[in-house]
Parts: sequence; C-alpha cells; structure tokens
Amino acid sequence: MLKGSWLALALAVAIYPAAAAHAQGGFYGEGNGTWISGNTVGGDSPAGPSGKATGIGGTFGTYYDFLHLGPLGLGGDLRFSFAHDGAISLYGNELNYGDAGLRISGKVPVWPVRPYAEAGVLRASTNYAYHTAMHGGLGYGYQVGADVDVLPHLDLRVEYAGGYAGGMGSNIGTTSLTFNQIQGGFVIWFGR
Repeated sequence: MLKGSWLALALAVAIYPAAAAHAQGGFYGEGNGTWISGNTVGGDSPAGPSGKATGIGGTFGTYYDFLHLGPLGLGGDLRFSFAHDGAISLYGNELNYGDAGLRISGKVPVWPVRPYAEAGVLRASTNYAYHTAMHGGLGYGYQVGADVDVLPHLDLRVEYAGGYAGGMGSNIGTTSLTFNQIQGGFVIWFGR
C-alpha cells in the first residue's frame, strides 16, 4: 500500500508540470475557407438561388488567459477575419468581421495539444448577395479548435468557426447571414 502511494505521488509530480504548463497568451494567423448563407431581399445571391456563397481568406488575432485552474485556462480573444470569393465584380460575396469573446482552454497531459472553445460578440460587414456596397450588423461568433506544439512557443492550429449577423441594412433592404469557417495556421505563444 505504501509503495503504491509513493508511486502515485511520483507520477502526479511528473505529470503536473506538463498539465499545468500551457500558453498564457499569444498571437495567431490562419487561412480560412468560408461558407456564407442568409436571408436576402431577393432571396438569392450571385452564387445561385440557394442563397449561398463560398470564399477564402484569413484570420488574425490575439488571446490572453488571465485565470488558470489546474490544466484549464480562462481568458479573452480578439480577432479579425476576412473572406472573398475571388470574383471581380460589384457582388464579390466579401465577408469581414471583428470578434471579441471569452475563451476556455486546456492542456492534455502527456500530449502536446491545447484544445479550446470560444464564444463572443461580433460586428460583420458584407456585400453578400445583390449589394454594390458593404453593409454591416451585429451578431455572435463561436470557435472550437486545438493548438499542437511544433517548436518552443510555436504551435500549429486547426479550428472551426461559425457565427451569425443580423440587421444588416443595405441600399435595397435588410438581410442577415450565417457563416462557417474551417481554418488552419500558426500560433506564437508566451507563457509559463
């Protein structure tokens, strides 16, 4: 019994630094593939009558975990994302948004992986559908993903992001949209 207790204590001491050492904060850059859909005045978009469009772009941001509870971290995240379908036209199905949210992250013991989830408020602007100018509205966003250690203070990131923006007034009426993004990129982090 005593030998088993010492073994358990030794294992806990060996694993704790790996579980507790995680990123305090960092900066990231990602490429994204974006799917946009929504309610437009005409009920359709240049991409077709289904009211959907796709695009590619990037996401850049920063995060900071201000509270640590064992292997869990709680913090904030600020990001800017953009996507465009590449068409050279007035109706390019462009989407830009800024998002401020809360983040919860963790450290998987023994594995070099830090999963996280975020939720926040956003301001989006778009020329999605038959609009010649950008128009914007407020909404919400959410993200789930994981950072994987590659080098000291450099991680690879994979992420799914989604959101909604409504009340997007334009010169021909009001619209709302939802978006989904698959993202991947790099994180430069600092911490303990």
